[in-house]
Amino acid sequence: MARAYGPRIVLCAQCRTIQRVGQACSICRFPIPKNKGTFPQGALHTGQYAGEKDEELEPPFSGKKKTQLSTRERVEINDRIMKAGLDGNGRFESPSKGLDTALDVLGEHGIELDDVPNSWALTKYEQFKLTLAVAWINEEDSFQPIPIHNSMLFFTWYKLADDVYECLAYLS
Repeated sequence: MARAYGPRIVLCAQCRTIQRVGQACSICRFPIPKNKGTFPQGALHTGQYAGEKDEELEPPFSGKKKTQLSTRERVEINDRIMKAGLDGNGRFESPSKGLDTALDVLGEHGIELDDVPNSWALTKYEQFKLTLAVAWINEEDSFQPIPIHNSMLFFTWYKLADDVYECLAYLS
């Protein structure tokens, strides 16, 4: 075990961000318990301290959805987005119609936007790129979606002719 000098930090077991000991994670609100005495080596990898029970470390969302998007889920969603015509081969009346299509596919997988898209850019520019944060839909509290920290929605469009836009969307 290594001794702690100054503020003690651990890697949050839920979202893998560095947090201070004794406070809830600032990202996912996962409780990080206080450590009395020395700083255990295993805490950097698990977010837990020796001798503590898993029940004390239960995430606030009751294990509903994690804050990460697995590679398998991302590939499946990107395939669905591609089949919906957002691979650059589909044509849409406006960029907002293309974004609506992408959001429909995300909604089928329990994902929504965690950002508000720039509506002015959707109507003003002939070509543009938006990078939007995504989150899991939280059925328990619709005003607090669960942010996904390892993925974003990239959406871009190009005006080909009047009322004809080529749109491309994918999850990073």
